[in-house]
Amino acid sequence: MTQTPTTHEAVVLLGLPGSGKGTLARLMERRLGYRHVDMGRLLRRRAEVDDPIGRRIAIAQARGLMVPKEAVLEALVAHLAQLPLNVPLVLDGFPRTTVQVAASDDGRVPVEVTVAFWLDVPEEVVRGRIRARARGGRRIDDRSDVLDARLSVANDTVEAVRALYERRGMLEVLDGRPAPEAVFAQAVERLEPIGVL
Repeated sequence: MTQTPTTHEAVVLLGLPGSGKGTLARLMERRLGYRHVDMGRLLRRRAEVDDPIGRRIAIAQARGLMVPKEAVLEALVAHLAQLPLNVPLVLDGFPRTTVQVAASDDGRVPVEVTVAFWLDVPEEVVRGRIRARARGGRRIDDRSDVLDARLSVANDTVEAVRALYERRGMLEVLDGRPAPEAVFAQAVERLEPIGVL
């Protein structure tokens, strides 16, 4: 008799803002059947709710700061409760701190990470990508006056998460500079040997 799963199997995407996490996640969803969990989009939606947590998220995003951890966990857990447990996830934007890794380790966030991909892209390249994306004007956190703060926070926090998964032997580094199809091909090459395709 097989046991009913209680956690979501997940691939984590790590990297600086503008490194291509969202693009890779969407390709994995369309081509491999993963469910893309876009933490940035979840938090932007939550920021539109006029309550204390929504306002705190909106203020943090406008300043390029980390969103309060309780708001991140609340938004993610509520979203995961709506998803089937038998569909693997690709987590885009979570975990971004070692505290968030601990929340998945201890079950507060019901995910079991199988592999973490680090999209390796030089900072000058991500700056160019974000400037190009900002011309569309859709995201407050892409504004040039917020960019330095976002990159500073990301360098401090996401690097610690990368190092943690590396110590656990779960990190795979992808060259995030080529076209999206080439980055996707690298991801597939890494996923095949561990049997999570």
